[in-house]
Amino acid sequence: MPAGTWPPPTHRPEPRPGVAAWLRWGVAQPEPGCAWHDPVSGVVALVRHRRAYGTGLVVVDPAGDPGTADAVVDVVRHVGGESGADFVTVERGPWARALADAFPALSAPAEWDWMWTTSAPPAVPAEDQVVPLRADDHAAITALLAAESPRHSAEPGEAAVRGWLGVRAPDGALIACGADYEAVPGVPLLASIAVATTARGQGLGAAVTARLTRDALAAGAAAVTIDLYADNPAARRLYERLGYRMALHLASSRFADGPGPAEDSAR
Repeated sequence: MPAGTWPPPTHRPEPRPGVAAWLRWGVAQPEPGCAWHDPVSGVVALVRHRRAYGTGLVVVDPAGDPGTADAVVDVVRHVGGESGADFVTVERGPWARALADAFPALSAPAEWDWMWTTSAPPAVPAEDQVVPLRADDHAAITALLAAESPRHSAEPGEAAVRGWLGVRAPDGALIACGADYEAVPGVPLLASIAVATTARGQGLGAAVTARLTRDALAAGAAAVTIDLYADNPAARRLYERLGYRMALHLASSRFADGPGPAEDSAR
């Protein structure tokens, strides 16, 4: 499959709104030779290098045609082998099932969702408690995340983190936090949002999320994005109340020995 321009041209129907948003705001302009499109099926693939996870191959069908599952498998087999991908991400549903059948050595998938908004959220009562956090708060942020959000993705001190916001208890202890993480240049990804168990039920997670979103849009961001694990329906409902829209339901799996073209072809 030849490398192509980005976003890819296609003769197929316009991408679904969620996929169009992801192509625009969820993925960076790929490096030369790191993006492909299949002109027959319309399937799009790109290679992403993530500090915490290694090299990943992401494959989606902009039109959402379940009949493209075989094409997705072919793309993973050929592009995955060329790129030396450590893991692969596809949409949940027929694409993920076809991939599991084609590559028996894939790990059980981690299921997650990607959401976005272009509008400031409604006012949240506890938002006035949210304050900027600084370098001398990093130890407290690290401790809060370790205790309350062990699957968090952004760490204090990372170059891609543009800033942290949080809430303090009356005694000064940090009881909520969240990061503005620049995964795609110019497009904030909200990450590592956590609230202390003792402070839950007070709307602090919503307050931190709303303030991060509001500040980013006020600073000129065209959109703000969030990804979350699929097994966190409470967070999904919170983000929806703040105006975030669901874009993609995704599944990421690791290769045990790489997606070689021959040994992985049996279904």
